[in-house]
Amino acid sequence: LPLIACRIRIFSCSCIFLWEALAASRSWSADSSRTTSCKLARASFVSKC
Repeated sequence: LPLIACRIRIFSCSCIFLWEALAASRSWSADSSRTTSCKLARASFVSKC
């Protein structure tokens, strides 16, 4: 249960952060870049978690 809670928390925080960063930077394609970044962030953070 702690691992699941950690995954959800990390995934949500990283995706919100990346989404806002990409929205602020119009040089990125929001949808595809956000999805890819969230997947990469989730993989890296969960592995450390």
